[in-house]
Amino acid sequence: MRRAEGTKDVAPIVCLNPRRGLWRVRLAITPTETGAEWYEQDFDHRPTADEIRALFVELVNEEVQAKIREGRTYEGAMVWLSAENQLNYRNALDVAMQTDGDSLPVVFKLGTDGEPVYREFRSVESLQAFVNCCARYVQQCLEEGWRRKEAFDVEPYLKE
Repeated sequence: MRRAEGTKDVAPIVCLNPRRGLWRVRLAITPTETGAEWYEQDFDHRPTADEIRALFVELVNEEVQAKIREGRTYEGAMVWLSAENQLNYRNALDVAMQTDGDSLPVVFKLGTDGEPVYREFRSVESLQAFVNCCARYVQQCLEEGWRRKEAFDVEPYLKE
């Protein structure tokens, strides 16, 4: 799937070449100041409703994962919430709770590679607040994705 832009009146589906059966599907059409932007995928046949729905689900899943990874801040610093980092944060909290804080302090690198912020957590409570904040954010992102997928209307793609 590729990102594209053009006029605001773009059709969600178009036959590019009737003889060859080439079709283009455009998803997440969003108005901009100069027209619109969207994601598009070409097919060598007229895509079915299930294929279009699956393409939309794939797009939403990718956007949700990107938002989770790069969209959270904590105390003004970006938190990189890769799956590995989420696990590391959770494991640090689990160990801190199991040892009544004897494993603390723990330091995590927040921010970006260009502007790192090293945050030291000295208490179970402060680490728990951080991990809970991250977990709530992940859950919020997932729920937004679920709502988007549930609200997707495939009907405009099926009209002749």
